[in-house]
Amino acid sequence: MAFVTSIKHTFPPPLLHHKIHNNHSKPPSLTPPHISPLHPKPKPQPMKALSSDGPYGVITGLLNTVQASPPTWESAILNNLLIFLLGSPILLAGLSGSGIAAAFLLGTLTWRAFGPPGFLLVAAYFVIGTGATKVKMAQKEAQGVAEKRRGRRGPGSVIGSSAAGCVCAFLSIYEVGGAAFSSLWRLAFVASFCTKLSDTVSSEIGKAYGKITCALFRYGLWTETKSKALKEKVADLRMQELTNPKSLEGNIQWIGAPNNRYLVTTFKVVPRGTEGAVSVEGTIAGLLASILLASVGCIIGEVEAAGAVICVVASQIANLGESLIGALLQEKEGFKWLTNDVVNIINISLGSIIAVLMQQTILQSLLR
Repeated sequence: MAFVTSIKHTFPPPLLHHKIHNNHSKPPSLTPPHISPLHPKPKPQPMKALSSDGPYGVITGLLNTVQASPPTWESAILNNLLIFLLGSPILLAGLSGSGIAAAFLLGTLTWRAFGPPGFLLVAAYFVIGTGATKVKMAQKEAQGVAEKRRGRRGPGSVIGSSAAGCVCAFLSIYEVGGAAFSSLWRLAFVASFCTKLSDTVSSEIGKAYGKITCALFRYGLWTETKSKALKEKVADLRMQELTNPKSLEGNIQWIGAPNNRYLVTTFKVVPRGTEGAVSVEGTIAGLLASILLASVGCIIGEVEAAGAVICVVASQIANLGESLIGALLQEKEGFKWLTNDVVNIINISLGSIIAVLMQQTILQSLLR
């Protein structure tokens, strides 16, 4: 009995010893002895196909960027890259290399400010304007009134055509004026491109089909000619017009060839392509083009129906102002800086400003 008792005291039960040992300590670590507790075993990595760094994750990220709403700078750049790559044949038909670079900046800014609808509006403007420029190109080149590079526009033309729209885009991006002005910037944006498209189409169709092209002022530009006799005849008629205009009232006097002639009355018939001149065919075509683009803007939700009407009216008023500037100032002494691109900027800016003023005036009258 004494031997059994001594064995119990010498070898206590393992379970009892474990409980007593852990009264004031943590359970024993399950970490294998060859791994330090300070450096735990790394977690297993997911499969590469499902990793955010793998192809699946990259594609998913790109799709999320493309579909970002509201648009971000990243989505604007990515969407423009995709569209410009797919539409490169059309772009090369209407733009030079540097013109495409300028158009890419315009497209990125437009997508960031107004999303896909705004970009679609600019794309419609480009396609219609390019198509009008290509009409009867051989004839225009023969007459010396065609655009340079067979109608492929350069960066100056792109900037001159979109300057007002870019300003509207920046105003919208940085929320100038808050939510109350957001619709106004959209309206001005649409009006600027309606104005420019109307101007482009009226000019190109007038040069292609215009049968009677009239200068708005009787003291407009006279066509240069190598014929000494024709120069003297022009000078005599101009002096007669200046000194005694009543003597010419009702008299139709034609000088020069059929495609290079004058009507010496209050309005003069001038050659196609004369700065500041207008034609019936071109004016009607420009009006229809403005209506078409404004309708596109209304359909895609950039403007309401009333806003579309305002854009059309504003574009025609602005184009009349552009014709007056061309007839009175362009190519005159002291105004050599007034190039076509500068006149374009003035023209589209007028269209945007007139549209905003009309909208505000109508809104003020409705609130009274």
